[in-house]
Amino acid sequence: MTVSAQSPESVIKVRGEAIVRAVPEVLNIRIPLQTKAKTYEECTNLLTSTFNDLNAALVKSGIDKKRIYSNQLSISEDYNYQDRERVLIGYVGTITLSLELPHTEKNLNRVMRTLNDERFKFGYQASFSFSEAQKDSLREEAIKLAVSDAKVKAKILAEALSVSLEEIKEVNFEFSDGGNDVIIMRQSMLAESKMSDGGSDIKLNPQEQEISKSVGVIWRISQ
Repeated sequence: MTVSAQSPESVIKVRGEAIVRAVPEVLNIRIPLQTKAKTYEECTNLLTSTFNDLNAALVKSGIDKKRIYSNQLSISEDYNYQDRERVLIGYVGTITLSLELPHTEKNLNRVMRTLNDERFKFGYQASFSFSEAQKDSLREEAIKLAVSDAKVKAKILAEALSVSLEEIKEVNFEFSDGGNDVIIMRQSMLAESKMSDGGSDIKLNPQEQEISKSVGVIWRISQ
């Protein structure tokens, strides 16, 4: 908070800040598929077959096919060293399959049970993020709270200085934050395993994430 009493007018400049927190609603899973073969064609066919089989298995488990994405496809040469010479031994194919799902235990365990198949044990990464609806709601709440914070600070400062707040001269949204949402993940997740229906289930408990907002407000003041 700063005060300016320079001619021709006196002002109070206040930065209002707010942080809102929520548990993210979206479950993100990333699965890196990899195949190896001696020939380029064999490697490509094997990668395509494995990718299609995993897609089909996920859909069969109840995952919406519109929630399944693929990217980072590559086929590269695989070398080994024999008697200090670099020798081509085959090809390596990789493709990343990604899922973006509503975070429910049912969705999570559908994926985990599918990946438990020997054909698909490539490993995976699970994370969480806000849905677009959450972002909109939290952004609106944070902006309102930041404005309220600015008002409270200005009132306290004005009372301490024995001045009166007049009309607002200027509002600077995001003040000096560059205009982007600041999303902070408090912690990654907690995991709990349990046995049910003869199989192993996983329950992930994602921690809260934050969105922060700031607003700069300048009030004219009078004695």
